[in-house]
Amino acid sequence: SNSFCTLLESDGMRSLVAVAIVAVALLSFAAPSRAEKLLDATADTVEDLLAPHKLALVFFSRTERCPLCPLLETELESARDFIASAHKSIPIVKINCDNDNAAAIRYGVGAYPTIKLFAEGREMAKPYRGKYSGAEIADYLIEASMPPSRYLATLQEAKGVVPQKEGIPAATASSNKIVIFGFFKLVNADLNVLQEAEKELRDTGFYTFVHASTDEVMNFYGIRNTFAIFRPG
Repeated sequence: SNSFCTLLESDGMRSLVAVAIVAVALLSFAAPSRAEKLLDATADTVEDLLAPHKLALVFFSRTERCPLCPLLETELESARDFIASAHKSIPIVKINCDNDNAAAIRYGVGAYPTIKLFAEGREMAKPYRGKYSGAEIADYLIEASMPPSRYLATLQEAKGVVPQKEGIPAATASSNKIVIFGFFKLVNADLNVLQEAEKELRDTGFYTFVHASTDEVMNFYGIRNTFAIFRPG
């Protein structure tokens, strides 16, 4: 032990020991592995890439003259990790518009960065306008992946949304949004129209979609196998 203490007394050995201690500390707090890269696409490949997915996000980026683009890309990579941890499969696709401006023209992108939502290959009503935070983007995508129409299992639940039974033109919703209420037991053309409307309007913020299939609810409102629109109360 005396010889060990003697070694430590030299300046060189003290420096070596200090370096070793710092190295061990750095290893103990090693940075997490880098998030998975985004999917790359071009104007020629993006439609085929998006078509199979019920929901996807497309990130329109530029390398030149866009200082925010690399920062947002890092946040989107982080968002992919959050989405994976929630056991969701929502692809995030990147299009570099420096040398591929055709995609920007096709989707009306004039400023960078821009991110847009697509449902089954079709662009949704409006681009994402929230914060450029990985966690917030992930929350937005996970919420958007949920069914747009809420099922009302009981008459009490239905009355909480549309409390009156005074004929469809006069009935009003209890919220400050327009309520589109589906009354269906059978699949028909009206149901198809309602489902298409949900895809187009769900992210505008002006509509609430609900549906019911019980005789109790349909008898109360006098509506069956179609949908009705209720203005805000």
